[in-house]
Amino acid sequence: MTTGVEKPKASPLQAVLSLVMAGALGAWVYFDAFPRLAADQRAQIEEQVTIDAMQQLNTAISGGASDTQICVYAQMVSAAIIQAKDSARLKEFKPTEERLCAAAGLR
Repeated sequence: MTTGVEKPKASPLQAVLSLVMAGALGAWVYFDAFPRLAADQRAQIEEQVTIDAMQQLNTAISGGASDTQICVYAQMVSAAIIQAKDSARLKEFKPTEERLCAAAGLR
């Protein structure tokens, strides 16, 4: 059934402009949005790794692990902080690592 009203056809210029706009949108998503999303996810993962390492250290301390084991867990925390490139947190935690490893006779 026809209504008697014809839909206007897109001109070649409109088709080209539509393709250019779609390409620009695709490029923005690929080159801008995805890298930002990946960086955000990486930061979240690095933070979670640091939290997990700290929890393991606390478990070792409260669970009666040997001083050597506690030192190793403290070093794992430092490694996680370094991996996350968090120099402020590393500066804050490093004295704790030094103290725990000194108790094990490893400093």
